[in-house]
Amino acid sequence: DAPDAVINGVCDDGAGNCPLRAAIQEANAAGGADTITFSLGAGNPTITLTSAMVSIVDTVDINGNTGGSTRVEINGNSITQPPIFLAAGSSGSAIRGLVINRAGTTTTGAPGIRIESANNLVENCYIGTDNAGGSTVAQNRGGGIIITGSAATNNVIGGSTAAQRNLISRN
Repeated sequence: DAPDAVINGVCDDGAGNCPLRAAIQEANAAGGADTITFSLGAGNPTITLTSAMVSIVDTVDINGNTGGSTRVEINGNSITQPPIFLAAGSSGSAIRGLVINRAGTTTTGAPGIRIESANNLVENCYIGTDNAGGSTVAQNRGGGIIITGSAATNNVIGGSTAAQRNLISRN
């Protein structure tokens, strides 16, 4: 969960890694649509956030079902902002194959995903559950997916095929 060392078109936290936070920072700075994929190994690896995640302000496709992973878990325990925030400027983004849970504290709620832009897609995600099939409570304390603002139109949550469906529960 480290930031990018230098915003220069190369995702690098200074130790040769490209954490999700650094990838979002570089995608925001690059302009135009970007794709973020993972190389974390098989199963459902976990990214535990240590501070509020960077808001997404440009078009990005984040796909957790890459690099051998089924889904990538984003654990927002003890942060008070949403782990994924599609802010103004992020229209046309896609969030796929993530497990987003534990956002917010007992006193300050946060949704798993907050959308304030148009034409976005959220599919094949588990929101508010564990990463092992969604059978255990791992709630986001401010809701699952919040879509808000007059610019937040034409967003698609899920789809008609099994591969597109989300599991949103226990928020």
